[in-house]
Amino acid sequence: MADPERLVASTRRTFGEAHDRLWGEVMPVSVDRIRPWEPERPLPVPGVRAFATPGHTAHHVSYLCEADGTFVAGDALGVILAPGAPTHPPTPPPSVDVPAWLDTLHDLESVDPEAFGVSHFGIHNGFAGRVVEMRERLSAFRDRVEAALASGNDGDRDVYEREVREEISAFRPRDEVDGYFDAFKAAGDWDGMRLYLERANRAEEGSSAKSAD
Repeated sequence: MADPERLVASTRRTFGEAHDRLWGEVMPVSVDRIRPWEPERPLPVPGVRAFATPGHTAHHVSYLCEADGTFVAGDALGVILAPGAPTHPPTPPPSVDVPAWLDTLHDLESVDPEAFGVSHFGIHNGFAGRVVEMRERLSAFRDRVEAALASGNDGDRDVYEREVREEISAFRPRDEVDGYFDAFKAAGDWDGMRLYLERANRAEEGSSAKSAD
C-alpha cells in the first residue's frame, strides 16, 4: 500500500494495456495512515472483525460488520454477477493457492452472517450455500484444468470461456456479461489455475527428487 509498485507490475502482467483503463493511476498510501493487522488480533475499528482469507491471493482479507451482520467477502466467495447466478471462481495469475482457499472456505463455515458482499458484485443472501458452491466449483475447475494439462487439451481454455459466458447469461443480459468477461476473462482464470498447477507439479517433482537422493 505504501509502495504499490510490485502490485501494479504484477497486475500489468495479467491485464496488460487494460490496466490503466480499469484502475487508473494507483497512488501510494501515506505510511502514517496505515495500521498493520495480524490474524487473531482485533481491528482498531469498533464493530468490525477481520478474517484472513487466503486463496485468491495470499494476502486476501475479509471483514464482518457486526452491527448489521454483513460479511464483506471480497473475492473469497467468488464472482456473482446476479442473484441466483452461479458462482464463478476468480483465479487470475499469479497468486492463486487452491489448498489455502479450500481451508479458507472450511473456516468460513463457522461464520453465520445475515448477508454477504462480493467485489463482483453486490450484496447477497444464502451465505452457507455459497460457501459450499464456491468449494465445489473451485475444486471442479482445478480438476478440469488438471485434466486438460494431462491430456494436452489446450483448446478447453477457449471452451471454458464460452461456457462461463453462456451459463451466466441466463441470469444477466449477455452484453453485460460480455462486458465483465471482456475485462476479466474466464480464460485468464484458466491461466491462473494452470500456473498454480504447474508450480505445484514442479514442487512435487522437486520433493520427489530430493527424497530419491
